[in-house]
Amino acid sequence: MAFGKPTGPGADASDVKAREIVVFLVRRDSRCGECGRELLSGNFLRMEDDKPLCLDCADLGHLEYLPSGDAAITRRATKHSPLRAVVVQWSRTRKRYERQGILVSPEAIERAEQESLADADCRARQRERAAVKRDAEDQDYIAAVVARLKALFPGCSSQEAGQIAHHACRKYSGRVGRPGI
Repeated sequence: MAFGKPTGPGADASDVKAREIVVFLVRRDSRCGECGRELLSGNFLRMEDDKPLCLDCADLGHLEYLPSGDAAITRRATKHSPLRAVVVQWSRTRKRYERQGILVSPEAIERAEQESLADADCRARQRERAAVKRDAEDQDYIAAVVARLKALFPGCSSQEAGQIAHHACRKYSGRVGRPGI
């Protein structure tokens, strides 16, 4: 079993995916195929040679679970941990495995949280600037749609074209996409 990232001229993204360690959240009670330990719902297991293994038997018992939710901490913990495993769980509704979090060293989580606290103000300012930029881009987009509507339909008043553009370009309204210009 290979750990870490592949290096060299032949290493690409598919190699990284193939070598990624995957750990499953247990849905049904089972037993470790090596030590016989009972794995209850909510525990972690690693499949090796079609045999379920508890984390200790899979040599991953020293890792700590970091649930998904904070991308900055996850990214930093991944960077600082010498070993990482992706935790997935089967979704019955979507009929696929969905990522639930990662297993990394406790030191990596602590270091990632410290770094995240240190630059929280900076990231908040960046989010505010990005929101202002997105709002400006949205207004430019709506103005372009208004201009295009007026070009396609010369009899349409500016007020009516504005109402149509605002309605058609509304984000998060449940429609599939916004119109192209």
